[in-house]
Amino acid sequence: MQKFLIRSLFLALLLSAAESWANETIATCGSPEGYAYYHHFGIWPKKESGFQEDSISKGITTLVKLRDNEYDLMFVDARGTIISNKRDGANIVHLRSGEADATFLVAHPGLSIELYTFYRDNDGDARFDLLGSKGGAMPFHKSSVMTGECSDLDLTLIR
Repeated sequence: MQKFLIRSLFLALLLSAAESWANETIATCGSPEGYAYYHHFGIWPKKESGFQEDSISKGITTLVKLRDNEYDLMFVDARGTIISNKRDGANIVHLRSGEADATFLVAHPGLSIELYTFYRDNDGDARFDLLGSKGGAMPFHKSSVMTGECSDLDLTLIR
């Protein structure tokens, strides 16, 4: 957990320097795990299709509020590169907020749709859920649900 917190803090600092157009970091979360259903389609062989455990073991996701009152969801990919969904062409929509949660849609037309919910549970722990559907022009198709911990979550920045 300490490594996660150090990586999260480092990423938040790096993102704020590299993405100077970002006003405020709302959430820094990582290492989601859960399940995915891999479709028998494209490059995915039939014997490996179906439900499997899934995770993004070294993944870090950061939600930022931009100056123009828009949002971006950035992540570190498998190569360690910081990717901005907004700069990568995704549509990012704030769908809903409650007292202890907020949900965002990230849509890459023709490729993927993801729902991110950031929340505090009854114990006050910061978490996030990721529901994804990848397909279209992608070489493989999958649907997934994962959850992970957040080291930083300030939902007041959304209100």
